Amino acid sequence: MKLTPMILIHKFLLLWFIAISECLIPKVKQYATEYHACGVSRSLSVKHNYNSCYILEDALKRFALRLEEIPQRINALSAESCKVTTVQIDITEDCNEENGKLWPSDSMKESYILNVSNGTIHIQSEEIWGALHAWKQSCN
Repeated sequence: MKLTPMILIHKFLLLWFIAISECLIPKVKQYATEYHACGVSRSLSVKHNYNSCYILEDALKRFALRLEEIPQRINALSAESCKVTTVQIDITEDCNEENGKLWPSDSMKESYILNVSNGTIHIQSEEIWGALHAWKQSCN
């Protein structure tokens, strides 16, 4: 049997669809939401104890750049109801990349607790992966 480009494309698509259907998707255990728009202080204070967690530092830098792009008047509209001034990040299993980068794996823990109250976003997770998911969720 000669492998024509069309046969190769079909085989590729078949393998791709199989890979998609077999990938690992975390099962949600509990999901509770309450959507409420909040303004974000330009002098946002981010508190964490992970000076060697470069993944987290990069995510925070990207957020700061994104925050600068938001027009002040849009931010002021949502600030009437609440204003976020502090972000507290707590990761149970630490995050230290001094000895090498951390990489996602099929055994990573992505669960998190995200609470926004009294001007503070509090993120709790077992590993950095959960904190990153929570951070992304809080920015939406």
